[in-house]
Amino acid sequence: MLRYAPLLALSLVLCPYRAVTQESSPEAIQMLNRVADHYINAKFVHLEATTSRSSHSELYNYSTTSHLIALMADGNRFRYDGRTSNGSSLIVSDGKREWHLRRSFGQYDEASTGSFFRRPSSAGSDDDAPVEARYLVTSVTQMRDHIEFARFAPSELIEYRGQKVKCTVIQFEYKQRLDRGPGSPIAWRNTVWIDPANLIILKSEYRDRHQLSQGMAMPPRADWREERNETIFILADLNSPLPTDTFAFTAPSDVIRVAALPSLFPIPGDKDPAISPGTAQYVGKPLPSIVLHDSAGGEVSLSRYRGHPMLIEVWATWCGPCIHDMPTFGRLRASTSSTGLQIIGIDEDEKTADAIAYLRRNHYDWPDYHLTEGAAKDLSAFGIPVTLLVDAKGDVVYYHLGENNLKDLIAAIPSLGPAYANASAE
Repeated sequence: MLRYAPLLALSLVLCPYRAVTQESSPEAIQMLNRVADHYINAKFVHLEATTSRSSHSELYNYSTTSHLIALMADGNRFRYDGRTSNGSSLIVSDGKREWHLRRSFGQYDEASTGSFFRRPSSAGSDDDAPVEARYLVTSVTQMRDHIEFARFAPSELIEYRGQKVKCTVIQFEYKQRLDRGPGSPIAWRNTVWIDPANLIILKSEYRDRHQLSQGMAMPPRADWREERNETIFILADLNSPLPTDTFAFTAPSDVIRVAALPSLFPIPGDKDPAISPGTAQYVGKPLPSIVLHDSAGGEVSLSRYRGHPMLIEVWATWCGPCIHDMPTFGRLRASTSSTGLQIIGIDEDEKTADAIAYLRRNHYDWPDYHLTEGAAKDLSAFGIPVTLLVDAKGDVVYYHLGENNLKDLIAAIPSLGPAYANASAE
């Protein structure tokens, strides 16, 4: 399946790269949360980094480097730029309009802000650069409340902008990446080097050792591959105001404007890449019969909610955009509490219990069920998040694949009836 938020997802069988027996440190988790909060609450963000990736085994050797820039400010202004081994691309928004430049093609287009990240994306294209640049920020903010185990490692000196900075080093693991029984050693695959005075990350690293499947099977004697991703920040500034022209776009003299850049990975049946895949297939038509699994593995049909409008979200705790959308659904839940709107989560976690625990921990009180293969096919959930709004008759009035388009979702809710005229996510 295509994934929109690769932060915690890896479709490989994993084993610990480094195993230790030390217990998790609550203080280390608290510090990671403080760093995440610092990035979340920053009015201005300016990050420049080099990311190096390598993967090798006895018969395989691969490495690549990306040069990335991420700038963000209030008012939904941003600039994500960079070069990867697949090409060079830029996304810049002044808060109202957005420009998308593919340097390798010498073309750019213009759309409403947020359009690019509402589209499906896939690895291995010219557009990797802005996606990776944005991930410099989201990889930190998504640490919030997602760390299960963390520990302090010995402090290290990192050279940053001509000076030696004594960094706090923390190794950690995400909740949904762990598959360990009681007493089993913890695998520490993630490491960050933090400037404790400024609560910024100056270096991050991911290491892993995994077996490769062959087809759909995992041979007992499959080869092992070593993987290492390292990001070194040339600049990490969360305090300095950014010039207004940072978010202005001036087309280079050697590029041309086009009505819309073509999708590098077009999806059959979708003529307009700016429209969420599946919109024409679902909107205005009855919701297919969907059968899911509850936390005990039993079958549950969405037909039990027949007669009630439904807001359905296909999500996972490892999916960054999904988690980003959760507070929105929480506010919608509060503003529609006196109506019959049913908010229903459909998780793609390995264990539904993990998804339910996340919802309870964050005081989201809607039901959650596990995505089945049949339901994924019926909902065209080849990527997540997927958001659907269904009226009381059972007809789909809104469908969106990818990071949620809040404006269009809110605009669609009043179509459920007069009781929903004041629905709000504010």
